[in-house]
Amino acid sequence: MKPISKHTDTQARWGDAKVICNLFGIHRTTLYRLVANGFIRTSSLREPGTLRGKRLFDIASVEALLESRAT
Repeated sequence: MKPISKHTDTQARWGDAKVICNLFGIHRTTLYRLVANGFIRTSSLREPGTLRGKRLFDIASVEALLESRAT
């Protein structure tokens, strides 16, 4: 995926469910439960009037959640 903005860092800031699950080893159901409880930020890319879109998850919020729960 090519970045649209001119960020100099090459690290992704957002990822879909598949990326997040692969990066952090969590199940899709767990991911959506964490979203429902307000622990992870998301953004939905959907055009007005369409039924389907693409849900993206903030990688930094997943990392912050894991860090806050680390022992």
